[in-house]
Amino acid sequence: LIREPMELLATEEAVMLRRSYRGIGKRGIGVGYPAKVNLAFDAEQMRLAMIWTGKFADPGGVWNSQGHGTVRPLSRNPVQFTNGPDVDDADSPWIVDEGRPPRHRFKGYSLDEKRRPKFEYQIGDVIVEDYSTDVTDPASKQPFLRRTLTLRSSHSSSTLTLRAADGKKVSAIGDGEFLLDGLLRVRMPDVHDASVVSVGEGQQIRVPLSIRGGDPLVVVIEYVWARR
Repeated sequence: LIREPMELLATEEAVMLRRSYRGIGKRGIGVGYPAKVNLAFDAEQMRLAMIWTGKFADPGGVWNSQGHGTVRPLSRNPVQFTNGPDVDDADSPWIVDEGRPPRHRFKGYSLDEKRRPKFEYQIGDVIVEDYSTDVTDPASKQPFLRRTLTLRSSHSSSTLTLRAADGKKVSAIGDGEFLLDGLLRVRMPDVHDASVVSVGEGQQIRVPLSIRGGDPLVVVIEYVWARR
């Protein structure tokens, strides 16, 4: 027998599903947005783990197996990012494994008027708000994800770094704009010190973070799917 796939779709508001996703453990949080862009956040390692376009997800793998399966994104080519926290100490980064970084703590999330989550987590005494919205380009009508990270601390810090994205091959293609594996454009027009760093067999887009005590630091990243 062939079981028809289930479809969990976002219409007027965002839809969330907290379960396991491919490459993410039990603390995955999937979000489907009305503009048909989607993400999966890893609340164990405090990272954006996967993004994709189109329909949101098939929850049958977890709904039909008492929660032991995985959610299947309804996309043939989701963009997956590697393990490890997106915000980490540049001088002594965590040696990545399957667990939780010892200096990081997930603090939950709040929802906006369209039920889009704002994730909050902490590294040391730095609080990070991680908020993504679905945006449609008025000229091309193409939807994309706009991610806003707001970092706050009562103390000044210049030792943290942000991993904006990673892949097998990352190329700088303009001022604050990068091409990831020929599939995804990563735009940070207000960030002028982002760079491409080789790590193992892949490459990462890294942004050094300088936080002044009491003042929020805001970094905006746009993930735009390249047309093929």
